[in-house]
Amino acid sequence: LLGDYRLICPWLETDRMLFLWSVCFVLVYPIGIPAFFLCILHFYKVPEMAKKKSDHALLHALIEKFRQRVASREATIIARWVGEPHVDEYEVRVQELFERLDEDRSGTIELSEIIVAFARKGLRVTHTDILRLLARHMEEMPSDDPHLSLDLFRLLMKDMCGKS
Repeated sequence: LLGDYRLICPWLETDRMLFLWSVCFVLVYPIGIPAFFLCILHFYKVPEMAKKKSDHALLHALIEKFRQRVASREATIIARWVGEPHVDEYEVRVQELFERLDEDRSGTIELSEIIVAFARKGLRVTHTDILRLLARHMEEMPSDDPHLSLDLFRLLMKDMCGKS
């Protein structure tokens, strides 16, 4: 067309099919493609999933904020040490901790061993604190320095994490 200016560009002929085709797709591309994706998103319920995820994240953040305000320093340290009671590995970690504390392999732990182990981790737990927590689970205290079985140790850990 540069060589001969007498020729007319076929794109400018408004009565031809090629012009109508190009006008159609000038409208389809900027309007049709986004409309297509919008339909696909709604078909697969993506906006609802995003709202549920957003609500779940907000609820989780609120629960965490509440937990930070309510939980004691000791409960936070113990939860980091053995995990949260609702986590699958919690029972295994408590049992491993029990076995580490049971130095004489008798199957029981003395209160003094627990206090020493907690002091090494930076927890200031007294003899009376632990006895008070244990009193919830034992009808009768056998002595001032009771020996804790694994089951009683699990209950003590749950109580110290703030979950009973």
